[in-house]
Amino acid sequence: MPSTHRRCALQVLKYPVAFLALPLMVGITTATSFLFAPAPPTPAFQGTLASPAPDPTKPTVAVVLALDGTEITDALAPYVVFQATGAFNVITVAETLRPVPLTGNLDVLPQFTFAALDARFGWAPDVIVVPNVLHLGTNEALRLWIKRHGQGGKSLVMSVCAGAEMVAAAGLLDGRPATTHWGDIARIKRKFPAVRWVRGQRYVDDGSVISTGGILSGVDGALRVIARLQGRDLAERVAQALHLETRYLDQTAISQFHLTFPDALITALNLLYRWDRPTLGAALFDGIDDLALASLYDTVPTALAGRLVSVAPEGPVTTRSGLHLVARRTPQQWATSRPLLIAGTPPAPPAWTAAYRRRPEWSSGGPFPFSAVLLGLARHTDLPTAVLASKRLEFRSWDAPPRGRRWWTSTVVLRPLALGALSLVLFRLLEQRPWNRRRLAAGL
Repeated sequence: MPSTHRRCALQVLKYPVAFLALPLMVGITTATSFLFAPAPPTPAFQGTLASPAPDPTKPTVAVVLALDGTEITDALAPYVVFQATGAFNVITVAETLRPVPLTGNLDVLPQFTFAALDARFGWAPDVIVVPNVLHLGTNEALRLWIKRHGQGGKSLVMSVCAGAEMVAAAGLLDGRPATTHWGDIARIKRKFPAVRWVRGQRYVDDGSVISTGGILSGVDGALRVIARLQGRDLAERVAQALHLETRYLDQTAISQFHLTFPDALITALNLLYRWDRPTLGAALFDGIDDLALASLYDTVPTALAGRLVSVAPEGPVTTRSGLHLVARRTPQQWATSRPLLIAGTPPAPPAWTAAYRRRPEWSSGGPFPFSAVLLGLARHTDLPTAVLASKRLEFRSWDAPPRGRRWWTSTVVLRPLALGALSLVLFRLLEQRPWNRRRLAAGL
């Protein structure tokens, strides 16, 4: 009798197992190849660049960069916003002057080391911007520098996104209200329970420390600092120049985002079944739009829609806002048959880019480049992926209604279903083989 029950159970289970077999094998292979694919190495820049000479009549904003990974928009967006005022010295500072990576494997040359900046000024910067540092344990010098200048309110410290974790680790948030990215707040709260963590705010201003929500909320935090130090009129003019609504200067409340089951599902499906995700070149050139570049690097790879590799002739390039970037590939190392993205809408792209195939669906032009990239993501992948990406970014509002495939027509939903159907067909064909029929007749 037990043997009969076992055979019945096997008969019931064999078809679901057969349906799942091929999708699981293909999905695991696709995810493994994406997650563990080696990235081009960080460029070994041998030269030295002259550090900028700050204007002593202006307050100084120092954007800190980690040795081994800083969230790209957390760093670039506040840098651009403060630089656009013309009223601040805006600099980057790190433990080293060697190229340091931003997320997506874009490399930037810091303008000062911590020691050199302290020696140059002899006093604390007026504002320290702390982006999301991906690895706290390997950036002890950064933590100690923030702590030294942030204690006692010597510097106004502004954390962006999960940069609040580093500021909390420096002991500057104990007993104070603070916020961070909605996806990290529960984890960071467990690690630093002495902080009064607040949800649903673009930023929390607590005097000498301002903390912002996720990624693009760093723009709102920067505008708040500008309004405090240089006046609201200047903050409004900068917001208008960046095509941002000035009402967010007062409206700090934001939807309390949570990771939902559909969010987790579309992420898993993109990871497992987007096997045709391209590796795209991202052209770097002098005068490149910092925000347009950040919009590509903070959307395409994080949405699991593709991988980006920076391409430029040897040597650093200088962005529109004055940052120095170093590419991981030269045009000679990037075949002309491979696609190349041009960030923003430069009036005259460099001549060396003319030989490459363009991918216009990843346009990052328009008034606010993140909107264009998210709209392209919706068209090129599907609407759920673009909506999740906008949620992760804490994106304000779309320039136009996003259009793209819905759940039921999404490629990454149809692919595992098709693989499952194929798996069942193959299983049935195997069952019909003569040798298998004899085994079944014998009760094996």
